[in-house]
Amino acid sequence: MGAHEHSELARHVSAVVLSLPSSCEVEEVCLGRHGLFAHLPRHSLILDCTTSYPASTLTLAEQAKKHALHFIDAPVTRSPEQAEQGRLNAIVGSDQNTFPMAARVLTAFCENIVHVGDIGQGHKLKLVYNSMTMGMAAVVAEACQLADAIDVDLATLRSLVSRGATNSGIFQNFAAFCWTKSRMLWQYRSETPKRILTAACD
Repeated sequence: MGAHEHSELARHVSAVVLSLPSSCEVEEVCLGRHGLFAHLPRHSLILDCTTSYPASTLTLAEQAKKHALHFIDAPVTRSPEQAEQGRLNAIVGSDQNTFPMAARVLTAFCENIVHVGDIGQGHKLKLVYNSMTMGMAAVVAEACQLADAIDVDLATLRSLVSRGATNSGIFQNFAAFCWTKSRMLWQYRSETPKRILTAACD
């Protein structure tokens, strides 16, 4: 969608949901002569579902106020499949007065809508959440590679993990992928399992 199309759209709506690659694209869409801020009706709502930089979010919220607009952060979690089902989780940063208005829009595609504080807090929490997710995924990937490298049956590993505190949605999603794509995946295995075994033997 081009800049002129942004401005044309803005004239005919009172709420816009953004889900873009980064804060750079959010700023490009919102600011400038053809941006949303310049053309949305007063008191309109912009919900940024992008995983954005909190500092950018705060700056955009201040700019929105100058146009009598509400800009809030509402990043989401869960999978593409759950997005299609309208079952995402929304992490909302807004003031108390704006939250109910945001929640009414988010119910169209979110199952759980959590208000976590003022503007910017949603994006801060999403960064923490993503850090946890990536860290857990990395550990699971390395563990599965180690199991394969030392001839531990992956189905047995999955069965064991499923019965204990180590189990998680991340593990189950990764394990399901491995069981389907294991031969393709393991041909790219890293040297990490060999290093672990060497250290253990030493």
